[in-house]
Amino acid sequence: MKFFILKENIKKAVLIVSRATSIGGNLPILKNILFKKEGDYLTLSATDLEIAINSWIPLKIKENFSPLVIPGNILADVLNLIPDEKIEIEFKKEKIILRSKNFETKINSQNASDFPILPKIKKENPIKIDIQILKNALNSVIGATSVTSVRSDLTGILFYLNKENLKFVATDSFRLAQKIIDKNFYQTKTKEEVKLLIPKKTIQELIKIIDLFDNLSFLDIYFDPNQIIFDFQNTILISRLINASFPEYQEIIPKKFDTQIVVSKEKLISGIKLSSLFSSRINDLKFKIPTTLKNLELISQDSISGENILYIDAKIEGSPQEIVFNYKYLLDGLKPIKSEKVFLGINKNSKPSLIKDIEDNSYIYILMPIKI
Repeated sequence: MKFFILKENIKKAVLIVSRATSIGGNLPILKNILFKKEGDYLTLSATDLEIAINSWIPLKIKENFSPLVIPGNILADVLNLIPDEKIEIEFKKEKIILRSKNFETKINSQNASDFPILPKIKKENPIKIDIQILKNALNSVIGATSVTSVRSDLTGILFYLNKENLKFVATDSFRLAQKIIDKNFYQTKTKEEVKLLIPKKTIQELIKIIDLFDNLSFLDIYFDPNQIIFDFQNTILISRLINASFPEYQEIIPKKFDTQIVVSKEKLISGIKLSSLFSSRINDLKFKIPTTLKNLELISQDSISGENILYIDAKIEGSPQEIVFNYKYLLDGLKPIKSEKVFLGINKNSKPSLIKDIEDNSYIYILMPIKI
């Protein structure tokens, strides 16, 4: 089967599905992309057995060909180096041929029968959601997921759909981030409450794929008890779900605070970055609220680099106190905030503190202090 295609169209499809190819592992076949014809479409598929990505390219050709399995990295490199905007592709037995006026490249296929059977899911009762709202929500919480796999329930993001809204929540037990999407930004006929735990890797790949669809306004989400699909119309990302229960976190969200602070977000971030230059190996940064309640003091010191004290103008109510945080965790919590001012609710006795946008209650970040 032969056909002409714009290089950018095939290049984009290869780039997207390559995100699901396996880098290592004991199954070399997973480093490849499966090509096959389905009706009037050329289908590209890849999987690492945790996620799978399918992408469809329209073809007005009736001729069929036997499925081919092509090394994704080689094909991507060839397409990156081809100068022509339009190329001819031919599928022959056991190889794919790319050619134009000045070149011809033949890439051998592996045995397509060795390629894993890709998971399928019934497309019923989708959640249609604003794609940029979804991306911003995921970026707001993904930093709070655990980097270790000791507890599987902490390595993913909670997808919690209820009658009022859609929540995304992540925690590593030291901090917790929650972002709420108002029902005005999504549509669904699903009536029951839904709780799914999506792997962090899936979310990372989803965010990267969203960046490649800047002209798309909405995507559809389908799910069953074991897997979830993100449908971009001509591309789908399928992922397994984590078989674990997310911690019951609502009770740890503080409702009252010993000290309440409203401060400039940019001044606070700048102050934390400066103070971090003198933080110790445990990334500790002391917040001191003096008895005058006029300034927020950031104090950091290290036996090797030295020490630093920084004063930031802030509106403070409550009691004076000193508390130590991990400065990297603080920065993670402040980045998603959009307004100029940020609220910090701080508690004594090693109780959790809370960070939020003073103009937007849809995002909260809870942080445990460091015990020194």
